[in-house]
Amino acid sequence: MTDKDTIIQKIKKLIALGTNNTNENEVAAALAKAAELALRNNLDLECINKSEGADNEIGKYQVKDEHSASIPGSTRLLWARLAGIFGCTAILERGLYNGKQSFVLSIVAPRGLRETIIYLGTYLERTMKNNWNQHRKDAMSWSSGFSLATRRERYMRGFAEGVTNKARIIFHSQNPDAGTLVLAHKEKVLDLTNEIAPRKTRPTRIDSMDADFSHGHQDGFNTDIRRALNAMDGTSGAGEISGGTK
Repeated sequence: MTDKDTIIQKIKKLIALGTNNTNENEVAAALAKAAELALRNNLDLECINKSEGADNEIGKYQVKDEHSASIPGSTRLLWARLAGIFGCTAILERGLYNGKQSFVLSIVAPRGLRETIIYLGTYLERTMKNNWNQHRKDAMSWSSGFSLATRRERYMRGFAEGVTNKARIIFHSQNPDAGTLVLAHKEKVLDLTNEIAPRKTRPTRIDSMDADFSHGHQDGFNTDIRRALNAMDGTSGAGEISGGTK
């Protein structure tokens, strides 16, 4: 990428920050900085703002920079539901890595939504694991005949459903035009998904709402997602957290 391309990308991010913000002072500051960069580098701000496809281009993006021997159903459920909120898809691709079968989890999304989904998904997956660690000592007292590993998976699937239900409510309450925004790219997302991964992952269903499942669901719904949203200052936070969970 040339220096000019780097500057153009910075200007586009500032424009996006300025046009998708309810804080008038931050809007003014972001747009003023974009105009300053454009003027200093002899660039046409209006042409940059209307330029083709940069943020609407649909692509496939890995959720984590790693290959896994297996990916739990609860993790697939979390990413599939979260991506679906934004009219995107999560796909699970199988292949060989260092001679062994492995899986890679990716999302198909517009470039402009990529960092938002990966940031939130990584934050929520980490929170899901942390919550389970807080409950694992009590898990064997829950009324069921399941092993600890099964209780863990059922708890985390419940958490994934609860937290993504809450994320959907927040997204639609803060964006009255959410449905229109999603439909604007959903068909292209599905076309690319079917092209590169005909057997895309589907949300995992759990039929019974027993104690361990409902407990995880409640913890997921009670998770403070706004804390993660408030931490998203432009794109600065996304790069720090999107490398994966431990």
